[in-house]
Amino acid sequence: MSRTPSDLTCPECRGPLWEERQGRIVEYTCRVGHRYTPVAMEAEHRSTVERSLWSSLVALEEAAEIAEKLAPELSESAPDEARRYREQAASLKEILKRLPNEQ
Repeated sequence: MSRTPSDLTCPECRGPLWEERQGRIVEYTCRVGHRYTPVAMEAEHRSTVERSLWSSLVALEEAAEIAEKLAPELSESAPDEARRYREQAASLKEILKRLPNEQ
């Protein structure tokens, strides 16, 4: 078995991955012990990307809410910040709509 560091990171814990080969069999393993075949790695990474984008959308919408509700206490620019957050959230929603559906 040959084991070499890869430039990839674990989709679950974000740690570095090692590529392990035994003949034609390839697996990716992180230091925590998460293991992936190439097919599983791609599927888990796709899922991680989508989760991260949804989390970002929630954060943008919350930031807009905070700016709108606390505008008098924050600054004169809070309404502009809220508008920018809403625009960014709308753009991200469009990106999420275009993501391929998982089968």
